[in-house]
Amino acid sequence: MKVLVTGVKGQLGFDVVNELKKRGHTPIGVDVDDMDITDAVAVEKVITDAAPDAVIHLSLIHISEP
Repeated sequence: MKVLVTGVKGQLGFDVVNELKKRGHTPIGVDVDDMDITDAVAVEKVITDAAPDAVIHLSLIHISEP
């Protein structure tokens, strides 16, 4: 199974990718450098290009106070 994992630079995302590999799956790890989750066009492009069977969303949106 091909699985897109967001937040791959974080500890949980990193661990999930490694566990998927151990179980014989094909993880596709992305982070903010690859896909800004607040940009719908970027998200659609990455998901369309990757064509995953599943998505595990682990990324965090950073909101700064003014």
